[in-house]
Amino acid sequence: MASVRWPVGPLSWVAQSDFDRDVAPVLEAHCFDCHGGGASKGDIVLDEFASAEERQKARSLWEGVYHNVEAGLMPPPGEPPLSDAQKAKLAEWIEREVFRLDPHHPDTGKVVIRRLNRQEYRNSIRELFGEIPVDPSANLPPDDSGYGFDNVGAVLSMSPELLEKYVLAADRVLGAVIRTRPPAPDLVAFEAETDFRGVQHASHGTGSLVRSGVVGVKLPVKRNGEYQIRIWAGADQAGNELAKMGIKIGVRTKETFEIEAESSRPKPVELSAKLNRGEQWLEIAFLNDYYDPNARDPTRRDRNLHIQRVELVGPVDLAPPPPSAAHEAIFSPGGDGSDRQRAERILAVFGRRAWRRALSSEEVARLMALFEMARGQGDSFEGGVALAIQAVLVSPRFLFRGEGIEVGSREVGIVPISELELASRLSFFLWSGPPDEHLLGLAEGGRLRDQLHAEVVRMLEDRRAQALVENFAGQWLQLRNLDLVVPDQKTFPAWNDRLREAMRGETEELFQSIFTGDRSLLEFLDGNYTFLNESLARHYGIDGVKGEAFRRVSLQGQVRRQRGGVLGHASVLTLTSHPTRTSPVNRGNWVLENLLGAPPPPPPPNVPLLEASAPRAVNGTLRARLEAHREKAACANCHARMDPIGLAMENYDGIGAWRETDGGQRIDPSGELIGSGRFESIEELRGVLLERHKEAFVRSLASSLLSYALGRGIEYFDKPALSRIQERVNRGGCRAHELVFAIVDSVPFQYRRALLSGGEQGP
Repeated sequence: MASVRWPVGPLSWVAQSDFDRDVAPVLEAHCFDCHGGGASKGDIVLDEFASAEERQKARSLWEGVYHNVEAGLMPPPGEPPLSDAQKAKLAEWIEREVFRLDPHHPDTGKVVIRRLNRQEYRNSIRELFGEIPVDPSANLPPDDSGYGFDNVGAVLSMSPELLEKYVLAADRVLGAVIRTRPPAPDLVAFEAETDFRGVQHASHGTGSLVRSGVVGVKLPVKRNGEYQIRIWAGADQAGNELAKMGIKIGVRTKETFEIEAESSRPKPVELSAKLNRGEQWLEIAFLNDYYDPNARDPTRRDRNLHIQRVELVGPVDLAPPPPSAAHEAIFSPGGDGSDRQRAERILAVFGRRAWRRALSSEEVARLMALFEMARGQGDSFEGGVALAIQAVLVSPRFLFRGEGIEVGSREVGIVPISELELASRLSFFLWSGPPDEHLLGLAEGGRLRDQLHAEVVRMLEDRRAQALVENFAGQWLQLRNLDLVVPDQKTFPAWNDRLREAMRGETEELFQSIFTGDRSLLEFLDGNYTFLNESLARHYGIDGVKGEAFRRVSLQGQVRRQRGGVLGHASVLTLTSHPTRTSPVNRGNWVLENLLGAPPPPPPPNVPLLEASAPRAVNGTLRARLEAHREKAACANCHARMDPIGLAMENYDGIGAWRETDGGQRIDPSGELIGSGRFESIEELRGVLLERHKEAFVRSLASSLLSYALGRGIEYFDKPALSRIQERVNRGGCRAHELVFAIVDSVPFQYRRALLSGGEQGP
């Protein structure tokens, strides 16, 4: 494979269909009433091109036509549909003459150097250090999303402020993992005005002792140990001796100090004491009061003691804690030898795992320079290694997934990525994290491509594949939005956070079961089982499920008709509802966009919402109000596709509980999908989707998963690869593993554009 080099860019070859003969008649018969002959509905005009070349250059226009025809958006409802042959001819011409697609000479898109998102960063730190007592991503900002996913390179920017946060995050991680010295002792200060208590001949809230007296302070001791006590004291001197201060802690420690500092400039008096955990009483006594009103020097007639503040510091005898497992894992490769030899081995091993490849001798030397600098400044061996590791963690080689770029001649097109790059693509696809030692070893030995499918199966069965569930399914099916919904508690008293998590858990368990168990992808649309715990089973009215652990439950009879597939999942039904009621529009739109890959366009400007557009006379049922809304020409096209799907789901209330009536009126779930036939229930709708829209579902899921795997949106030049993936999945019985195999074998996943000389990417 390494010797293959495919050209990209504009190509020409013998045309397979003639525009004037095969395409123009289709446009004239089905499109020009609205988009030709002077008509420009939606500002779309298909017949005003000065030349064939100009027509072929209007890529964005024809890309919209391609999508709308493929998704069934055009021609609109009520107009004669295109035949399969007409669709094929139109698509063939657009792919060949506008997109310039040649299945034998594919393109893989621009190389994007992708920053790790928050989840990938967290997982990478966990892979390097294991479980640690801090969340490394806690102070990182939320990631932006593009094309529906938060791992898209185009939106994962790096600002100076974010880089500073990564520096602080690395410091925080290493502080929790590598202990180079005992933790700093605590310091607690007590002020005279607020914390002192008069004991003898002294008032509360004062540190001035003008006669022999005692003030006290309660010292909160957190744990047994040696403590340092600082007493900031000064004195007004008189007579032949200095003011004397006595210290008593509990019943054991007693010491006397002479105070030389002036009362206006107090200085600390320090003593050490072993203290036990709990509150300890500290007493400060003025021992030698003196007053002589007849003294010759009026400034030395009255001896007084003034206490400004007391500080408790400690424990000061703490030993370094025993090394953590992560500490041992980092330093164990050092072995024997000099500090320099040990540090080199440690940094080479750690750097390989962090940068997902072996370090060059120059890279190790740069890290060693940091180690030597720290040692030269008096830091410990561990401290020097920690500084170098921090540099590893803030390097672009860790924070970005930069795949090696070959600079070649202008003839080169796409080149296969290296096995190390393939290992990273695979692990971040399935685990949202770096390769483990096994995967990295296969890549370094040049054996990964030979064992790629076996590795996919191993990785899907690994606990780290939960990341694919949370990050791909969580965004594809919009399960993350469950955290944002707030159903009205009065309308839905059964709603609580436990039920929310149970809803999410059901859908995540189904996804994991399908992908880990290599089950049919069509079970997302209809299945005879689901996963329930007691909370969700009670919500569904299903008996016999006890405890909060999820288990697989077979669906039969009425329950099968209600709950088969994700259309019956309370997670989907809740996140597509309003706080006080259902939303057939949201539910229909969710199915079109997330399952069929045919999202309707946004509503035209100045079109009123459903509540404002429906006449009062039809406010009785939601179906009647939707029908009234659909009578508006600007609304009819999209709502004719969304509403029947959403109305078929009306037997589920706003949090997914089954119901037969709404507002005292019996629910009518029947409807008709344009070009697909009628249905009378949600069960029959699932049947229509399986029978008439299976291809659209597989294509949509494949497109979403490929986009997630590549970290970019799907473009027109991905059509051939996507078609091959879909064909493989269909031939493989729509099994989940076949979909993943087809993606990791695909040209966009296995190849990248080479660079032209001078660093410019191929077109």
